[in-house]
Amino acid sequence: MYCAKLKSLLSMYVESRMVNSFDGLISLIVCNRIKSTLSESCLRHVLSVEAGTTKGWLEAQALAECVDQFHANHFENDKPRASAIGDTRKANGTGSGGGGNPMRSGQARPVI
Repeated sequence: MYCAKLKSLLSMYVESRMVNSFDGLISLIVCNRIKSTLSESCLRHVLSVEAGTTKGWLEAQALAECVDQFHANHFENDKPRASAIGDTRKANGTGSGGGGNPMRSGQARPVI
């Protein structure tokens, strides 16, 4: 009974992931293993990218590119780099770093 249940669960999982070849199965297994090693924030990024795909998951090469892109735009502590969030002042070393918030710099708030 237990073997039949496991086989049925695996078959349903593979079918739900739209795997229709042995290479696809290998890719799915490799991708699941890679995802189990990712940091929480990197995994969240990957899952958000996967949610926008037809199959619901990224094949091995696309997953590797997604993880590489995440790491290129984040520090080792998973904090985003300034250039990744559009703050070019911090990315290129210009500007005071005070931001555009007039309340923080002591200026009066504009009346609209």
